[in-house]
Amino acid sequence: METTRWVWSEWETVRLPSTDLTDALGKAVDSQYPGQIQVTYPSQQTCGAWEFTPKGWIGLLPLGPHQVLSLQPKAPIQNIFRMWSQVQHSKDLHFLEGLVTTSSDDSFTSPLVQLLVELVQKRLQQGLYRSYQERHFRRTLLAGRLDIPRLIAKPWRADLPCKVNEQTSDLTDNQILAWTFHQLSRTSLGRIELQRQVRKVHRDLTGATSLLPFGPSDCQGRSYHRLNEDYELLHALCGFFLGGTSPEHRLGEHLMQAFLVNMAALFEGFVAAWLENHPPPGYYLRKKVALPFGGYVADMVLFDKASDQPVMVLDAKYKCVDAPSSGDVHQVRSYAQAFNCNEAVLIYPMAPKQALEQHHTIRTRSAAFRLDQSLDAAGKSLVANLLPMLEPCTGQTA
Repeated sequence: METTRWVWSEWETVRLPSTDLTDALGKAVDSQYPGQIQVTYPSQQTCGAWEFTPKGWIGLLPLGPHQVLSLQPKAPIQNIFRMWSQVQHSKDLHFLEGLVTTSSDDSFTSPLVQLLVELVQKRLQQGLYRSYQERHFRRTLLAGRLDIPRLIAKPWRADLPCKVNEQTSDLTDNQILAWTFHQLSRTSLGRIELQRQVRKVHRDLTGATSLLPFGPSDCQGRSYHRLNEDYELLHALCGFFLGGTSPEHRLGEHLMQAFLVNMAALFEGFVAAWLENHPPPGYYLRKKVALPFGGYVADMVLFDKASDQPVMVLDAKYKCVDAPSSGDVHQVRSYAQAFNCNEAVLIYPMAPKQALEQHHTIRTRSAAFRLDQSLDAAGKSLVANLLPMLEPCTGQTA
């Protein structure tokens, strides 16, 4: 049976006439995803139609047998997962129960495969993660260390049981990658060039590690450290594709792990992480700073390195607005006042049509960390815009 796909964009209201299919859709969405999608039932105000508005979440959502809801981001999907890789907050990315059917031309599929290819190619160039594994063998002359338990178990054997620690790339971390590309190489991905890249990475991986089967659950709950921390994103992407394919799928269809991304939390965390790593010259950023009173916490506070004093309070808001709301302005200004700062800045994923620039005791302004371009370029543009705001406070020049 052919899968019905509903494709909606975040923050855009979709109006559908009331039919048996739409009535079932509306009730399913309202019961399964009330926190992610605002559902307005048919009424006189909606002219008897259903209205659906995704509320800052993106992802692939199962709605039942042969029904998939795709919530599309306004930013390129590659940027979303690059943001997640830098923040590394698993709470922003929610894997859902079950798999959903997607097609090779789905806006999620090809970009995610392309991102996975690029990241694994980069890791192959750097060298796959390697670790020491204990290997057991027997020989007439001692090599490595004597394996006492095996010697006691079979003392009559003439050859000696030996063991040695060898550094190898044949580890589960890499085996997950190899199996994922094995599955992708057997799937129609639409683009010939992308299919060629997948097969090349598949050959490179299978030459360095064993080919063993894994499932989506094997990609979750793994431990990472300094030497393999970049594998967290790789395994998260692998989890989307390890459902494999099945014979009843039409050409170009395959399964992906259902997921949801909380874009508001992700944007807030990413902007803070980026500014923490790339602050304006002469400053440093602290995240989640408790206010001196009231029990509130400011998302980001910029400190002057020389004086070690706070000079600017920043708050990231994942909203597309014509103008900042009075509530957002009051919040960030109150936080700046609590820290005795003269500067308060609201950061949006797209610059408001009406830029905020209020000159009171505390100057409150708006800025943008644009997600529709290179993240590094967007971050540098943000810092360039923040520097002039800081000059009057310290007398510095850009």
